[in-house]
Amino acid sequence: SKSNRSVTINASSQYIYYAYPSSYGSLSLIKDGNGFDVTSSFNKYTVNVTSTGLGTNYTESYNIYRTNSVTSVAGQSFTFNF
Repeated sequence: SKSNRSVTINASSQYIYYAYPSSYGSLSLIKDGNGFDVTSSFNKYTVNVTSTGLGTNYTESYNIYRTNSVTSVAGQSFTFNF
């Protein structure tokens, strides 16, 4: 369900991705483990995922936020707010 989330992230020279259904709208704020606003460090993309071969086929749109560059963090809790 749509709500603000905190996620502990461990990454070593990797991109960080955060994805959710686009029907929830855009994020208003992303904070790192130190409480800094790092929203501008992420790019937003929207992709459609389509199922086929099921009893009912469907397409769902997702918002994906990805860091602008590879990064390394150790056990930091990132907060994603709507």
